[in-house]
Amino acid sequence: MALHSTHLNFGSVRLLSVQHLTGLPGASRRSLDRAPGQGSRHVEAGADIIGIGDPAASLVGPRIYRDFVWPYEKKLVDGLHSMDARVRLHICGNTRLLLEDMGRLGCEIVDIDSLVSLAEARQKMGPQQVLLGNIDPVRVLRDRTPESIAAAVAECHRQAGPAYILGAGCEVPRGTPRVNLLALAACARSFAPGLADAVTMSAHHQQHPACSPEPPGGA
Repeated sequence: MALHSTHLNFGSVRLLSVQHLTGLPGASRRSLDRAPGQGSRHVEAGADIIGIGDPAASLVGPRIYRDFVWPYEKKLVDGLHSMDARVRLHICGNTRLLLEDMGRLGCEIVDIDSLVSLAEARQKMGPQQVLLGNIDPVRVLRDRTPESIAAAVAECHRQAGPAYILGAGCEVPRGTPRVNLLALAACARSFAPGLADAVTMSAHHQQHPACSPEPPGGA
């Protein structure tokens, strides 16, 4: 079954920044209230997974996040679930102090930035939460070698355990070598060989021997 995904830019902190946290002004509140309706149009167009991006939420502390941001994120997540959509959340930056609350939103996938330990995210969110991430997009994916990427992939799997999807910790930057992207894809397939086309995987392993058919230390 093919899954189709799309993305909503929530921008809660940008809206909150125009007032003094004593109550949302009418325009900001209406904008946040309209977010689930925007998601419905994506679902009607065929999206199975809606990605929620709240890129600046890590700029506030846990109390402000819990009191002023989380309720609107939760409303959006619940609204998308009511449309039978799956939800993926990404908050850029260091979200260590927000992890527990992010886990309480009920998203099917939580996309973790490279600034956060996957082990800590797993500990805070529990074994059932699907985590995604968090290869450093600049220092590893863009600037290092296929062998370094393979080592980073193994470490991500070690920290996250089951219920994990491999990915970059944030946007893949322009200038990332094609060979590194192919290495990441090959390593992802090597950790889930049943999902890969055997011919494609074999070709990738020949080109990138750092990504072996089995993860380091065995499956």
